[in-house]
Amino acid sequence: MLFKSFDFKSSTVRRALQLSKVAPLEGRQDYYNSYTYALFKIMEAGKSTSYPYNCNARAILFLMRHSLELCLKNNLHINQTSIPTYHSFNEIAKGFGGMRDLPSSIQDLIVIIDKDEDGSCYRYSTDLNTNTLYFPGKVVIETADYFRIHQDLVTAGKFHVSSISPALPFTKAITQWDLSFHMSESTNLWHVRTHYNGIAEILIQESIRGDIELGKVYLPLLFLIRHSLELALKANMLDVQKIFPGFASNFKLKEHSLITLYNCYDGFLAELDLSAMDKNLQDQLLDFRKKYTSFNLQIHDLDYNSEHLRFPTGKNGKPHVIRLDRIFLHKVLELYYFTDTFLTFTNDVLQDVGVITNPPH
Repeated sequence: MLFKSFDFKSSTVRRALQLSKVAPLEGRQDYYNSYTYALFKIMEAGKSTSYPYNCNARAILFLMRHSLELCLKNNLHINQTSIPTYHSFNEIAKGFGGMRDLPSSIQDLIVIIDKDEDGSCYRYSTDLNTNTLYFPGKVVIETADYFRIHQDLVTAGKFHVSSISPALPFTKAITQWDLSFHMSESTNLWHVRTHYNGIAEILIQESIRGDIELGKVYLPLLFLIRHSLELALKANMLDVQKIFPGFASNFKLKEHSLITLYNCYDGFLAELDLSAMDKNLQDQLLDFRKKYTSFNLQIHDLDYNSEHLRFPTGKNGKPHVIRLDRIFLHKVLELYYFTDTFLTFTNDVLQDVGVITNPPH
């Protein structure tokens, strides 16, 4: 759920969110710089916020892990070494000769952040291969040492690495406890989604204020938004399948296409008998569906498989092309905020008015 309010029709806001004159981010160094810059600014913003990090832990951990993956692959690129398409740190390390041939501080960072093969544990709640929670029970990921080790690595200058946070300690109010991420607080897709929304809102707010350079951060910002949509669509479909077991049997949690996911959910909505619903609510639902279809298509066209906004090239080695002149960010964000209510509350409203039955308890 998004909580902040911005006037996206304001000329000042529209200028702050203009991407058409921004230099495109294309290579490995650009992608790495963009993700580390976003993480730095998020950690910096937390200095002036109460309870700044735990409520957005999954998204922060994603940025930490993804930045490290981009860092290693960028160093392989600088060394003119073959770059694997895998996301496993063990596979990436082979380009350096093996895990033991990496600097000890890099090995220490990997030990702290590496919890699965490809970082899915920070993007989703459940391991689809085992159908179990990634972090059952009261798992806590301690990250204070990660930021300290990373800063020491930057200072040493022996590896091509950029800062991801202000120097520790941030302030007297920010302690090691603030950097202890309690994973039991995000045990379903709705929970994880709030973390991605929370970080996206920080980047949006700081960009509008002028405290963040949009041209440096648009890649992670757009990915956070895209992933929030993916999570919401999947969470809605899971809720629907609890109400109607067997519905949309072709729906797959491993699907990343926003078009495919929305077609599944919109197909459910299209089959409902809305005659018991107030006419005004029927009109609102129809309006939401129309506007969300437009929004979903725009984000899908930017990144149809959840790879373009995270990596500079595809698995075939071809560069990903993102046409900034086609992105009217203020309109994208306006639709993002407008349709958030639709994605978050539609199933609940339909249950409340008796259009669909309550799920079994």
